[in-house]
Amino acid sequence: MDYRDLPPDLSRRARDLLAPPTIEAAHPTQGDESGRPIPAGVEIPSLPEGKIMGRYRIGRRLGGGGMGEVYEAVELDGHRQVALKIIKSAVASGLSRDRFLREGKLAASISHPNSVYVFGTDDADGNLVIAMELMPGGTLADVVRQRGPLPYTEAVDATLQMIAGLRAAEARGVLHRDVKPANCFVDADTNVKIGDYGLSKPTDDA
Repeated sequence: MDYRDLPPDLSRRARDLLAPPTIEAAHPTQGDESGRPIPAGVEIPSLPEGKIMGRYRIGRRLGGGGMGEVYEAVELDGHRQVALKIIKSAVASGLSRDRFLREGKLAASISHPNSVYVFGTDDADGNLVIAMELMPGGTLADVVRQRGPLPYTEAVDATLQMIAGLRAAEARGVLHRDVKPANCFVDADTNVKIGDYGLSKPTDDA
């Protein structure tokens, strides 16, 4: 497909998305890198709303998958609403705590309109968690389930936004490793953002 064949409004957006990403300063992240072995944690089939886990108050369940379960949550110290991914113990047992926290800090360095912001990784009562920006529009997989295949212009536009988010991650030295519709999120303004950096690695990792 020739870039010039795109609809005029989409091609303007494409030029913006394909421009070199602007890298902003990283936000501080939580957690330490003590190197202690990861606690096994517990498998969490469902958590009740209002449960306190570490420094988070758990809200409604948003979804789940092979890596873990995702809930709305509120940080008790700052009252910030986040999407909290609780890593399954079977996954956590194959990781080292210091590496998990280090790579979470690297993911938190990505600040771009097409990447879900990662506030940080943490150890919440012996369970590894990732605190992320809350995305009210769900995932691209949800959108396709509800609407069916997207129209050509929307599909191309969504793909260009995904590419822009991945380029921003690459510029920060982050390899996502798990790109799929279920890990691409839609915000309140229908912008598409790459998310779920739970399997990401530094690009210089051997």
